[in-house]
Amino acid sequence: MKAEDLYEAITDLPDGQVTEGEKKLSRAGGARFRWAGLAAALAVVVLAAAAAGLLLRRGNRVGGGVSAPSDASGPTQAQQPEDPEAPTEDPNAPDDLRYTLAAPNYPLMNTYGRRAEVDGLEACLRTALPVLLEGAERENRVCAPLNIYSALAMLAETTAGDSRQELLKLLNAPDLETLRAQSKALWESNYSNDENLSSLLAASLWLRDDIAYNDETVQVLADDYYASTFSGTMGDPEYTNALRRWMNEQTKGLLADQIDEIELSDDTAAALVTTVYYRAGWTQQFHMTVPGVFHGLSGDRELNFLTQTLINKTLYTGDGFLATGLSLSGGQGTAWFLLPDENLTPADLLSNQRTLDFLISDKGRGNTDGCQVDLTLSVPKFDVSDKTDLIEKLKKLGVISIFDRCRSDFTPLTTDLQEPITVSKAEHGARVSADENGLTGAAYTIIEPTNSGIPEPLEKFELTLDRPFLFVVANEEGLPIFVGIVNQPTP
Repeated sequence: MKAEDLYEAITDLPDGQVTEGEKKLSRAGGARFRWAGLAAALAVVVLAAAAAGLLLRRGNRVGGGVSAPSDASGPTQAQQPEDPEAPTEDPNAPDDLRYTLAAPNYPLMNTYGRRAEVDGLEACLRTALPVLLEGAERENRVCAPLNIYSALAMLAETTAGDSRQELLKLLNAPDLETLRAQSKALWESNYSNDENLSSLLAASLWLRDDIAYNDETVQVLADDYYASTFSGTMGDPEYTNALRRWMNEQTKGLLADQIDEIELSDDTAAALVTTVYYRAGWTQQFHMTVPGVFHGLSGDRELNFLTQTLINKTLYTGDGFLATGLSLSGGQGTAWFLLPDENLTPADLLSNQRTLDFLISDKGRGNTDGCQVDLTLSVPKFDVSDKTDLIEKLKKLGVISIFDRCRSDFTPLTTDLQEPITVSKAEHGARVSADENGLTGAAYTIIEPTNSGIPEPLEKFELTLDRPFLFVVANEEGLPIFVGIVNQPTP
């Protein structure tokens, strides 16, 4: 497919989805664009644009027709101030725009907190969370389940046959139409960028410029998953550099040590990436710091605990744990803390259905006994990060065909490769920190299909989190943005 044909295909997308851009021939001879494979990641999705020469200028449609230009770093809203925490641009970084094919138009209205009608999501989380957080032993664990959900949903769009059905079963969606509606609703109800809350989601697809692609699949990813599209030469260090830079921009550099190890190899058919950056303050600030001892699995450690007294606060008594929640600024979510009974561990709680009820939704928390107390809450500052190979976890969750050369089916993405496409890499990284001011978190998911072989497998009460504990950061309707285990509060 020639550059001119690709331009026409992409710009045929419905108004309000993919921004039309200017054609720019950046290589002599008008090299051909071809569609590659697909890889998925947790939070924001980037689509690799063809290095064949077509350049589409990114934009953000505002107010039903006015286009406000933006760079390749993700969604912007009208008159949003620049984030002071954003990393300084690297003057030696490649010109990312050379790879940009198209970008979606993000909704102007802030719909964060609008209830998302996602039938079956709770069942999916109930199945997946124990597997995603297992194996902590003496280490910290953290994941962003909605980020992984978005990446796997995009992966389902690029597969067919058993490969798609296994993903739909895990995501608890009867068909693609339902999955698209649910994914779009989740995105729109969890994206926010205002003075109270940053909950920034992004998605992209990185393509090979020597493979023909199915433009209908690209249209769906842009329409229902707000995915940008990029294309270049797989294995080219500059193209890999562009992917890393984009991911670091979306996550504000919080996961740079993990992202800077990501490689796009010669045999990568495509890469799917999703990301999330999250920042929210406490509604009620911690008023003092108290020294104490954290009884970790690796021994006792003296730490400073953030402490505040909460009047008429609900203390929940679950099956094997005590719990309470702290409201986040603007009333746009809650941070929940679960302290296991002394004879239990966080891993023990994850095998208990009543604990999962509490972790997953407000409904489950409403079914847990609670009483009003004047509560002195002490929380250690913590900064936990995790990097997870998703391949074995997905197999345990019933997603098998995409790793099998005899069963995988990526024909909705491309039919241009003779060798079977299988997923050779599925990786998730996440980080959450808590201090006097609030919570900060970031996550990504990246999935890389390749075509080169099989991958390797009122009473007064004190609640002091002075031993390993669980935490969940939930949105306004109670869905978990981050869930983690703190075995040691500091890295």
